[in-house]
Amino acid sequence: MAFDPLSMLPVLSIVISLGVLAGGYIALRTGYSQQAGEIQDRVIAALKSENEGLERRLEGVQEEITALKRAMVSVRYALRRRGLILEVNTDYITLTDSLAKRTFTLPISEIKEEEEHA
Repeated sequence: MAFDPLSMLPVLSIVISLGVLAGGYIALRTGYSQQAGEIQDRVIAALKSENEGLERRLEGVQEEITALKRAMVSVRYALRRRGLILEVNTDYITLTDSLAKRTFTLPISEIKEEEEHA
């Protein structure tokens, strides 16, 4: 039997088709992983940027808290010189007049409500 190149065409066609399918699969997989990597890099960059913004905001809030604490100490000192004692806790503010022996207590929730209506 003699070798007939035409009889090899179907086999060659199948081999080429399988090669194209394998190449396409590899190309798609590479494209997806590359795209996923790019998306991951963008997400990381966005989160870093957001984190830096939050850190700057935290520094500003910490500075504001420090300034408010200094103001509170100054107010307490000034009131104490006049015979008044100011006590602040999470729920109430108490002002005690040591000369007149009177105490005034105000819930902080009432202060918040008055600020909202002002």
